[in-house]
Amino acid sequence: MTTNLEVITLHVDSADHFVIPESVRRQLAPGAVIRVENVDEESLSIRVQPPSERLIWEDGVLVFTGALPDSFDWDVYDQQFAERASSDAALRCGSAPSHPHLRMLSSRLT
Repeated sequence: MTTNLEVITLHVDSADHFVIPESVRRQLAPGAVIRVENVDEESLSIRVQPPSERLIWEDGVLVFTGALPDSFDWDVYDQQFAERASSDAALRCGSAPSHPHLRMLSSRLT
């Protein structure tokens, strides 16, 4: 968001709603969180919270709500995930996994 000091007057309608002008909304990132704080009896502070990368529970599933880095490669992720899954399966079945730490763990479990 730009740092110009613009004062905007908002009007609250009969349903207790107010609309943030389009000129301000265009400066906000999708998913932006706006924090409203009481400063005193006559003043409110409205601030945009910086985006954060975080995990949230949504319908019983842990969801990452941050952005992935530009260098993230889904093909590499899929390959690494498949390798981990096969190592986990090897541990459960008792066969010797290829990674030395997993072999050591496997030998201690049997």
